[in-house]
Amino acid sequence: MSEITVTADQLAWFRIKRSGLVEPFSTAQEASSALGGVQAQILSAAGIALANRVGGFTKARLEKLLWDDRTLVKLWGQRFTLHLYPSAEWPVIQAAFARYRSWWRRNYCKNGGIEEEFDEIVDMFAATLLQKGLDGMCRADQRGLSLVNDPEFLSSWGGLFAELVMQGVACHSRKNGSEGYFVHREHWLPGLSWNPPEPEIANRQLALQYLHTYGPAPVNDLAYWGGSSLRAVQPSIDFLRKKIAHLRYNGRTLLCLSKDLDKLLQPPPPRGRWPLLMLGRFDPVLLGHKDKSWICPKPYYNRVWRPAGHIEATIVHLGYTIASWRYKLNGSGLEITVYPFKKLPKTILPKIEARAKGLARHFGVSKNHLAVNFADF
Repeated sequence: MSEITVTADQLAWFRIKRSGLVEPFSTAQEASSALGGVQAQILSAAGIALANRVGGFTKARLEKLLWDDRTLVKLWGQRFTLHLYPSAEWPVIQAAFARYRSWWRRNYCKNGGIEEEFDEIVDMFAATLLQKGLDGMCRADQRGLSLVNDPEFLSSWGGLFAELVMQGVACHSRKNGSEGYFVHREHWLPGLSWNPPEPEIANRQLALQYLHTYGPAPVNDLAYWGGSSLRAVQPSIDFLRKKIAHLRYNGRTLLCLSKDLDKLLQPPPPRGRWPLLMLGRFDPVLLGHKDKSWICPKPYYNRVWRPAGHIEATIVHLGYTIASWRYKLNGSGLEITVYPFKKLPKTILPKIEARAKGLARHFGVSKNHLAVNFADF
């Protein structure tokens, strides 16, 4: 099949638009589904990502959906990082990442343990969690259990709780102070039909969703996004080949869904009409592709992608990253500091301030208690 050439503007506009940053999604559930999950290592960052994509979305709304309605669920997912997913899609997510062997399982076996013994410990722990009902358990509760005699099982990075989440047995519950709690799936979502598809079917579904939202993209970007390998994702791409079109961009072959070609190849509006974006930390568009140059000029990479895997909140203007930003909530006030990568035109400042007001509404802060500061570049 001959390859079609796509321009930089077509590529960037399509990705930004499909991610909900031009035309908002109707609900947080729809957004998190389209994005293949919203990273929630920092829960407030997930809230900002959804606020950028769902009209009028507030921090209070996020907490209600997660802890009261439970139509969103917090799980370890791709790249073994915390994500928010629609609760109805939990079976698919669990099946898609079932191939992962957790660090705790691998370490247990590496240190002389037998895998069957590890499974027995996990099963006993799951039975204990089931007995706790909606109260659930935290790591402090683990310490009193005789079956947990390995300090690694108490790890703040997951431990046995992570193994239960990966198996689809448990999910994150509301925190109590600084302690994170976990609840058995049968108590958290008793009405959820637990029917995980076969892993290969689940991964095909994720591949389709990825290309729909993050495409056009090279196949290794799908592996990068999922924290997998090219060898692992290639079977899904091969199976879906009749639904996929090949494009050419900057000397590389990109894939997109054939049904999206007409919309992709339409001339995008001039960049001067693109919205200014105020993306939070770990925003999905910054995690979807290995090559970030389509949205962030390479000289600024180290201003956004920081040591220890941290990704800064950013401001995107004309489709390119021009600054990072941070915020502080002080009582009833919100203070935002912008760190420009170079001197900003004065015409941009009101747009940033307007976006900041939207962020204040998300946190329930009056615009009269909002301060926006600009650091020297």
